[in-house]
Amino acid sequence: MLKVDTHVSDSIAIVPLAVIQITLFPKSGICFGFTYYHVLADGNAFHGFMKSWASIAKFGSDTEFLLGLKELVIDRRGTQHTSSFMVTCTYIWVCILKDEDNDDDDELVHFVFTTDCRECLDAPIPATYFGNCIAFCFEKARCSQLMQEKYGFFIAVESIGEAIATWV
Repeated sequence: MLKVDTHVSDSIAIVPLAVIQITLFPKSGICFGFTYYHVLADGNAFHGFMKSWASIAKFGSDTEFLLGLKELVIDRRGTQHTSSFMVTCTYIWVCILKDEDNDDDDELVHFVFTTDCRECLDAPIPATYFGNCIAFCFEKARCSQLMQEKYGFFIAVESIGEAIATWV
């Protein structure tokens, strides 16, 4: 772990605005941990930065993959609201399941995420509000449903869409 010397003098201290910790799990994956001061960004802005960074890291400047995936979902869902966030959550959920060895295909699997609900409240939050307004969403489905070759991804999209819709 990186140690940052923050003490300059008795009256001045230097504190980093953001810190990242990366943990490697051999043959199992990677975990990124972040902490930051809200003078750097609010939760929504930092989340947007992380999505962009991850996309560039994975695809470089070729964003066609994520756009083609979102358009595929939009074509299937028709007029129902489809966001990049929904598609990203779905992709993560299905990839995690495919990466795991599931002994029981009928097992109930869960996906937990937060959603920004600033625009979803009956009493609107002013545009000058600086802070977070999030809700936790808990979604579940049968592993066998989500692992279907043709329809599993779309079942997961619908499931996540329904969880988000409870806040809209």
